Amino acid sequence: MTAKKVFILEDEESIARDLPILLRNRGYEVAPVKRTIQEAIDYFNTNDPVDIALLDIKVDGEGNGIELARRIREDWDLPIIFTTAHSGKEYLDEALKVVPEAYLVKPFSMTSLDVAIQLAIQKHHDEKAAKNKGEEKATFQIRDKGYLVMLGVDEIIMAQADGLYTKVITQSKNYITRDILKEVEKRLPDTLFVRVHKSFLVNISYIESFNSKEIIINGTNIPIRRGFYKVLKEKLT
Repeated sequence: MTAKKVFILEDEESIARDLPILLRNRGYEVAPVKRTIQEAIDYFNTNDPVDIALLDIKVDGEGNGIELARRIREDWDLPIIFTTAHSGKEYLDEALKVVPEAYLVKPFSMTSLDVAIQLAIQKHHDEKAAKNKGEEKATFQIRDKGYLVMLGVDEIIMAQADGLYTKVITQSKNYITRDILKEVEKRLPDTLFVRVHKSFLVNISYIESFNSKEIIINGTNIPIRRGFYKVLKEKLT
């Protein structure tokens, strides 16, 4: 089994030094410890994904671990454990708004941290699986020759802007809906679909290959507009 990779935000010297050693001894891979919010964001923007983030709430520099947790939820979708010396209601109430997988007050034992990490990763995995399962069964309603057709969203390969209309392309048939592409995008799950061009919205499960200029999906070359490549790459990785 591949070792789970842990990210740590911690500015207390002794913990920043010792915690990675203790985690490695328990079989985890550990990313370089970061001590400020900006260092953490820079790391996430330029490195491969990790499996979980351990965040101290109060650190040096601007911002705090709660603000970073919100950013992680939005951009990287990772399980989060707050590891903090602050047990006051003020911090706890703010932290719980992020809905972390765990909240550990220092000092904590390595056993309790180990258990929290395993449970947090499993909980996050189960929640994503349940969400994706629900989305795969979701339907997209479209009118075709006077009939209301219920398409499974996983049947849709891509949607292409066609003036004030949108062409919805499936493996068996193409449909035209009287909605602009932006409206169609709102009705489809963003975990499965990504905008790669002002005229194209694609289902990532059908992507065969891609580079910074185009993707190949269902044997068709689709251009990638500048600025959309990074979003596509993050979603696929």
